[in-house]
Amino acid sequence: MTDYLDVSVVQIQSWLTRTPQLQGRRGASTMISAATAPDVVDKLLVPHSDLVKRNDEVGDVDGVVALQLLTPEPDAAKQVKNAVVAHLRAKLPTASLVVRKTSGKNYADAQLQTSEPDDEHWPAAVADWPVGRPCEWCHVQPADPVQQDRERKRLCRECVMRREAAGWAKSGTRVPRQEKELLIRLAPPPGKKVPDEFKDLAALEEERSLALVYADGNAVGRFISDLHRVGNKRGRKLLQRVAKEIDEATWTALVKAVEAISDADDHLLPVVPHLVGGDDVLVSVPARRAWRFVMTLQSTFAERIAAQASGAGAQLPTLSAGVVFHHYARPLHVMCDLAKTLLRRAKESVQGNEAAIAWQDVTRDGQTPTDRDPVRLADLLAKQADLSRLAERGNSAQQRLAELIRVNGVESEPLQTHLQRLGLGEVVSPFRDGPIELLDALGMVRWWR
Repeated sequence: MTDYLDVSVVQIQSWLTRTPQLQGRRGASTMISAATAPDVVDKLLVPHSDLVKRNDEVGDVDGVVALQLLTPEPDAAKQVKNAVVAHLRAKLPTASLVVRKTSGKNYADAQLQTSEPDDEHWPAAVADWPVGRPCEWCHVQPADPVQQDRERKRLCRECVMRREAAGWAKSGTRVPRQEKELLIRLAPPPGKKVPDEFKDLAALEEERSLALVYADGNAVGRFISDLHRVGNKRGRKLLQRVAKEIDEATWTALVKAVEAISDADDHLLPVVPHLVGGDDVLVSVPARRAWRFVMTLQSTFAERIAAQASGAGAQLPTLSAGVVFHHYARPLHVMCDLAKTLLRRAKESVQGNEAAIAWQDVTRDGQTPTDRDPVRLADLLAKQADLSRLAERGNSAQQRLAELIRVNGVESEPLQTHLQRLGLGEVVSPFRDGPIELLDALGMVRWWR
């Protein structure tokens, strides 16, 4: 049996998106990449080299320090834990941390054996609030009396660190790991970079709106359990590297999705990656390209996992997603909270058994979560051509149809008369009996491309 120790940043999406400025998010992403980079962790472990080593069974996932203990002595685990937590506290002052100790024949087995992990939580530090001004970026910590950004907004200690770590994508300095890895894998033409500002990303389409896409794996634990339970040669071999394979499937899917929405005349890449790793993806893309992005992301992830797990006898994991369409100036942390709610609803709608998408258009639906049913990826792919035909009718025609449905109902005489007069019966007929209702379809094709 081998003992493992993981020290992880939790609630990472909320922490990354705490500041409304993209510079603050990019700086936080750079900080977390730097704090948990393999070479940094290796250097941190030098004084404890007889007690622990870095766990290379886990992929390079930002926000996770994965370790393998070399001795079962409890004091050794405590000594290493304190060193790592102190390091992360210094580099990421207000991030929440969790420490988990597990044991097993390998890392995947250790995760299965720990059915009720005894996690040790280290909540984010809370300011003993002084009389004075709060930070004008995060509004969480007290502002430093001297430090300001370019707009003369007063910043707290951590937001100063974010600003200094941010750099600029176009200059290629201090690029967050997600952006750097994406550029390496995409190999775009020289000079084509990730946008530095949300307004630059939004300007790739006329509407100047974005979509925040938050995707996460379905039934990953069940997949690992199946590999362990079936126990054939193929499954045992895959089990030893399952964390890396899932991470690679996520990256492969992201690259294919970005390629699918990229136009030759784009002067920037049509994506800002906020968080990528393991089975998590949090990105911003132009609103009109979001549906193609999500469909490609989910389909490619499934195809990659299927290829790697062929013959292993395991039920395969998939990706579900929450998608929020919004104006580029909306606060990112608010959109992230909504996307998280939608993602949870998408997962629950299929009980983790297949890929699904829950979506909301904040520009029309508002920020309060609606009761719209999520859509299964299989249904979305099956209706793709029908949605494209509906999208060809133009925005004004779509709005008129939606208004008639909301006021009179989908089976009403005014709607039927309107459809007959304009000869739209065949265009809307695929949405009469589900699985995608006509009103939902009209909302979807507003951002169809």
